[in-house]
Amino acid sequence: MVSVLSLGYPKSGNVWLNYLIRSAVEVATGECHQAIDGNPVAEALDREQFGIRGQNNADDITIDPAGSFFKIGEVFRWPVEDLAEYASRTNLVLCHSPWHPSCADQYRAFSHRILILRDPRDVAVSFSRFMFTPFNLLHAPAPFSGPDEFLKHRFAGIVQAWLEHTVGHLIKGHADARPHVIFYERLVADTVGELARLVRYLKLGLADAQIERIAADHQLDRTRARQPDHVFRGGWGNWMEYFDDSQVRAVAQIAGAAIKALGYPISRSQAVGWNVEQLRVSD
Repeated sequence: MVSVLSLGYPKSGNVWLNYLIRSAVEVATGECHQAIDGNPVAEALDREQFGIRGQNNADDITIDPAGSFFKIGEVFRWPVEDLAEYASRTNLVLCHSPWHPSCADQYRAFSHRILILRDPRDVAVSFSRFMFTPFNLLHAPAPFSGPDEFLKHRFAGIVQAWLEHTVGHLIKGHADARPHVIFYERLVADTVGELARLVRYLKLGLADAQIERIAADHQLDRTRARQPDHVFRGGWGNWMEYFDDSQVRAVAQIAGAAIKALGYPISRSQAVGWNVEQLRVSD
């Protein structure tokens, strides 16, 4: 049974990607198994409003040197005593955890690993909006007047955390099994093509027509309608509206080398005429 560990820094398109993977597995096998199915806590939380709709019914784990923990948003967390057994009961697990060298065996418990990457400046913009949704205002209130003030004070920390997450998983980690990389921007530009690559990686054996139907069912606009508190705008380049020049320069100082290596433009002038074909992961 395929067991996918879907890795990505928060607000990188993780939820949309998981919709696509889940549907692909369901079409290929008839069902996408979730280890959390039947969990009494998940069932008790079924009527609660999360920042992500249906979050209580999706497998989500934290991996760190202290062990593995399955969680439901920020409201419930419980240890996974046997991760191999847990992985055998699920087809798809979301994980935002950064790479830790001592956790290699935990990552190997899953048959496939996927890493989604997104421009960290757009990640920061999306993060600033998400933190002021009703769920986060209740469970994780930020000491700022609104998204713009949050972005002003927190963008550098988000970009630094994105850098550590990306470098960890892409360069330092997974030496024996490099994750399949999905660029969020490519997924937006060519959902069918990127989904087809993903289906081949997972060896799900779907026909072109099936892949096209899944992509149509989960267009970004439809995902935004399903998850109005989670999807802000989508696409690429929101940072050019919300970042001032000093913030753009600060991001370049923090993570410019990684941003450039992945093929994103560093400055506003470089962004003119930029397209997703410039994105790359070097060997």
